[in-house]
Amino acid sequence: MWLIKRQNEKGNEGLTPFGQFGSILDEFDRLFETPLSGRNRTERTGKWIPTMEVVDEENEIRVETELPGLKKEDISIDLHDGVLSISGKRKQENENKKGSSVRTERYYGEFQRSVSLSTEIDVEKVDAEFKDGLLKVHLPKAVSVKPKQIDIKLK
Repeated sequence: MWLIKRQNEKGNEGLTPFGQFGSILDEFDRLFETPLSGRNRTERTGKWIPTMEVVDEENEIRVETELPGLKKEDISIDLHDGVLSISGKRKQENENKKGSSVRTERYYGEFQRSVSLSTEIDVEKVDAEFKDGLLKVHLPKAVSVKPKQIDIKLK
């Protein structure tokens, strides 16, 4: 049996009999270190997939998307045939660094997220706000969709 030196993420060296399987073990370690989330999907696909929450409230559907490091000009929102699409591009900053990156966890490039809306939307009242890297899209429900309380009359 061969023992091969292996250095973990903390910089500690150790010996492992697994040799080439070390990278597979590292992947399993990372899988159980963090919960399954948008970040892990990004790591698996190699594409940037911003995290998104869709909240169905009484009068509106609210879609929140985390877009850190982007500007308003980098984002496009489209609503067509009951599908909300949010797309954009995160540009990589070209800084003159003297050293090389040891680890990079930022993702750059284009992205697109789409959500099918199961409720009719009042398109004229759709509103979006972007602050501190969080995009909130407010999609008011059409009047015909909102629940209406019906009074019962006694006869």
